[in-house]
Amino acid sequence: MRIAIIAPLLETVPPRQYGGMERVVHWLVEELVRLGHALTLYAARGSKISAPLVECWHGYFAKHDIVHIHHPAFLFHPILLEAIRNVPIVWTDQNESLGKLDIGLTALFNSRKSTVPDANWLATIHHGLNVHPLTQTVTPHSYLAFLGCIPPEKGIIAAVAAKIDPTNQEFYEVKPLFAISNVDLVGEVCDGKKGAFLSEAYALIFPFAGWSPWALVAYKSGSVLEIEDRLTGYVVETEKQAVEALRKAANLNRKRIRQRFEKRFTSVTMASKYVDVYDKVIEQADRRKHAEKVEAIKFSRPKMFRFPQIHFLERVPSPLTPELSSPVAR
Repeated sequence: MRIAIIAPLLETVPPRQYGGMERVVHWLVEELVRLGHALTLYAARGSKISAPLVECWHGYFAKHDIVHIHHPAFLFHPILLEAIRNVPIVWTDQNESLGKLDIGLTALFNSRKSTVPDANWLATIHHGLNVHPLTQTVTPHSYLAFLGCIPPEKGIIAAVAAKIDPTNQEFYEVKPLFAISNVDLVGEVCDGKKGAFLSEAYALIFPFAGWSPWALVAYKSGSVLEIEDRLTGYVVETEKQAVEALRKAANLNRKRIRQRFEKRFTSVTMASKYVDVYDKVIEQADRRKHAEKVEAIKFSRPKMFRFPQIHFLERVPSPLTPELSSPVAR
């Protein structure tokens, strides 16, 4: 299959440090190449990938069987939208404006579909991770880990501020909070160190108030609902429940959690599900093109000339006047 992947244009693929979507695109492209598909990546200059790289604005999309976009719709240039108008498209994005377009969408988690119920949802496909850097640790350390950016909607600011004075959370800046609490701000963690950072933690916490993919002890919202409660983690609704869940985290079977991860959240699983979606979208596009072609032929075919009905007159001999005849129409 000839597949074009359009990555976000703000970071390289893979990103040097921060860049969750760019990292997922990297793993998806690598896995699709491994499966034998012909890949072309449209991404920011400087990207390094096992597929031909094209600067996004110079792309020619008609040569591809399908175009898969990982890019916010509101940042998309109208010229590029026009270029992909007649190509089968799959769009992975959390922008609600996409629900207004006749484009096949993939959701990152099931509860996302309810926020845009009228959209053309094709499937739910979780972000998949590369298995190899993530080693399994039998005896973890005692620290709690949080990995992610720190905007207000992530909830981590409020969680740290609550350890000092819940009534004054909104007046604190992020860095001073870390300086005076028992929380260590590690900073950006490169891919080479993420495996150990996560695997050796007592638990991964995710006090998130909005939409994002992963968690172990997490507040009940958005993608957190993908956690299998009491099997792969604990889903909570209050700070009191979170504290209690942390006490019980040691009872979770880390080997079983690893098995569920390898079944649901790897780049292999992600790529396989996307290939199924690609096949479905291409088949739908082919049927639509065939129907449009048949319709065009039907309306463009010249109408056959129909001769008007003709009535012939026959001379019938009369016994009284044999020379004359009575015209009889037939």
